[in-house]
Amino acid sequence: MPSEPIYMETVSAPTNIACVKYWGKASVEHNTPINSSVSVTLDQSDLRAVTTASASKSFPTDRLWLNGTEEDGAATSKRFRACVDGVRRLATDRIDPDTGPDRDPDRHAVSLYGGFVAWRKGGAKEDWSDSIAEQVAPETHWPEIRAIILVVSDAKKDT
Repeated sequence: MPSEPIYMETVSAPTNIACVKYWGKASVEHNTPINSSVSVTLDQSDLRAVTTASASKSFPTDRLWLNGTEEDGAATSKRFRACVDGVRRLATDRIDPDTGPDRDPDRHAVSLYGGFVAWRKGGAKEDWSDSIAEQVAPETHWPEIRAIILVVSDAKKDT
């Protein structure tokens, strides 16, 4: 019996640091903030996150490895479930574009833009489609800016 194929994708994402943070969600369903916020996105040559996702019908369960170590209980974590379920929808989209999620590239895309980005809270429209990210200053706006990363603890966050 032939084995099921394993689909793998690796992506990198720039680090995004909040300058003016949002403090809660106005709509959990639409994942929209209670207030607008501003952040700066660092260049990927300086700092980034790299993630690889693998999917196969032959995998009996969802699992997570961080820095080479499997995380116990990850499959029941609310955040992990949201991520895995999103990846699963995208994988379905790869197989059948008609069944994949609707995607609006301007919504909640603060890390897709370089420089300074505002996430507008929205809420005037019933479907929250006015909650969008927009670049307010390009990465060339403040060429002297530097970020210093200080690791205070490498212990796992309690979230």
